[in-house]
Amino acid sequence: GQFAKAYSSWRIIAGVKDSQTVFNPGFAKVAAPPPFNWSFVTNGAIVEPLPANRLHVLYFGRNDTVLAEQLLLLADGRYELSMDISGSIGRGGEIAWTLTCVPRAEAIFRLPVDRKGRLAGIFSVPPGCSAQRLQLSAVIGEFPQSQEFTVSNLSLTNRSGG
Repeated sequence: GQFAKAYSSWRIIAGVKDSQTVFNPGFAKVAAPPPFNWSFVTNGAIVEPLPANRLHVLYFGRNDTVLAEQLLLLADGRYELSMDISGSIGRGGEIAWTLTCVPRAEAIFRLPVDRKGRLAGIFSVPPGCSAQRLQLSAVIGEFPQSQEFTVSNLSLTNRSGG
């Protein structure tokens, strides 16, 4: 794909500086459009940015859905994704952050959101995976129930040496 060209055009249109990893990790309401900024689900859940760099998620537990997503252009190497989770993480389904190579949809990382507190995971972007889709997804459980939680202090850090 022409991801680098699209990103360059997007930066000009959106009037933003280059983002090294995640654009807008605080989920602020800014004019920059998806796919290189966050897009949020419009059915099956309510997902909305809150003040103080937080994202509020109310998942109704009735269907599988992508709650939030952003297209990234990470260089190959090692990275750490981390965030704080507060609220009620129930057992009514599975919520997780995933990172996949685009366009071939090859999953390279999965971090379940299964408890409150600090969550973190380390992953590697392989050579040839020039674009990635970061998603917060929910999968309906055997006994569906709603889940309400807040994501804060989201960070995606390059951990490659040198």
